[in-house]
Amino acid sequence: MARNRLGTFYKKTPDAVKWTGAYVDPHTKKRKVVPLFTDHRASRKRLDDLIVLAEHKATGLVDRFAKQRQRPIGDHVTDYLRHCATSGRAPFTLTTRNRKWVASSSGSAHHG
Repeated sequence: MARNRLGTFYKKTPDAVKWTGAYVDPHTKKRKVVPLFTDHRASRKRLDDLIVLAEHKATGLVDRFAKQRQRPIGDHVTDYLRHCATSGRAPFTLTTRNRKWVASSSGSAHHG
């Protein structure tokens, strides 16, 4: 049985468009108020996710790769190709990998 997440979920005014969430951060013991979305379910889910993230941070369970997942894929590929170039790969291999990346990123049907 999962325990209930604590958090307040409300609209600031009766005619407000967006929902607002509030919770107590277990790490800092301070109340955090966050603006959410217009959709009720999406707002509830986001508030629950924020609470879980705060609980994980308080216990030292931090996702070290969260920032990497937010980066555009092109940045990852550029870093990879730079790594290949500096790791002593043959020029033909670099040209082939770069060509395949350009073909796949442009939506080309030809993969050769």
